[in-house]
Amino acid sequence: MNFRRWAATLLGSWCAATAWAQTAANSDASGPTPATSASASVSLSARKVYEQARSQLVQVRTVLKGRASQTSVGFGFFVSNDGLIVSNFHVLSEAALKPDRHDLVYVTADGREAPVRILRIDVLHDLALLKAGDAQTRSFDALGFRDEARPLAQGERIYSLGNPLDVGFAVTEGNYNGMVQRSFYPQIFFGGALSGGMSGGPALDQEGRVVGVNVARRVDAEQVSFLVPATFAAALLQRGRVARPLETPAHAVVSEHLRAHRELLTERFIHHRRRAVASGRRGHRRHGTVRSPGTRTRGARPALCVR
Repeated sequence: MNFRRWAATLLGSWCAATAWAQTAANSDASGPTPATSASASVSLSARKVYEQARSQLVQVRTVLKGRASQTSVGFGFFVSNDGLIVSNFHVLSEAALKPDRHDLVYVTADGREAPVRILRIDVLHDLALLKAGDAQTRSFDALGFRDEARPLAQGERIYSLGNPLDVGFAVTEGNYNGMVQRSFYPQIFFGGALSGGMSGGPALDQEGRVVGVNVARRVDAEQVSFLVPATFAAALLQRGRVARPLETPAHAVVSEHLRAHRELLTERFIHHRRRAVASGRRGHRRHGTVRSPGTRTRGARPALCVR
């Protein structure tokens, strides 16, 4: 067989295969398969969760005082009928550290807008508790936390809500994949997509209960995102229910939290070294550094907060 005949035969085979694939695709489109039905069922679950939670969701905006200029945007959700809101600390850090320059406002899905005040912050777990400025004139729907006695199961479906890239309120489906290994503070490994603008939004189970708070994603991977466990948000709510709003820059509070982190880091490092010496080892060394629990050395890339 000469080259021209061989090329013609190859081209004919490729065209036949393409035509067969197109026919198969058309056939699949005309008759839904069981997999398609399952996908539709999952979407219906996401729709139900979103519709039930929609009135409890807010966008949290940082704006310059006296101007309409927006400097950052994140998300949050009501956790009490009297207007308490949970979000991430990094979402509102500008307003917390420079209250003379920035204000905070919340915006609901239907466009209602009102100021908010900072009650409490938890820098170590990247959380904040806010108070709606119009709380004395209205009542709010609130999301509840999942009972700690019902831990999530590996692979359980959860739904993350937020306003990705400030294009609109949205829900993202994903799965619970356990707790993040080698994390200094507990974080949930969420097998789903988080985007900028979703920080501080709730992650809900199929019953609409809060299981976590959106916080970060890996920039070098797909569908690798992280949630702050709901237990820390619930604890912050309990501590801050009767707290007075922060009136001055939060530098002192932030410094206190960072000192606590440094002490815990030192204590954990010393404990790790003592265990290594007691077992007759010097510790796992890599590039001249000792690896301790909660740290990574080689090849580690930081997660990106999704504000």
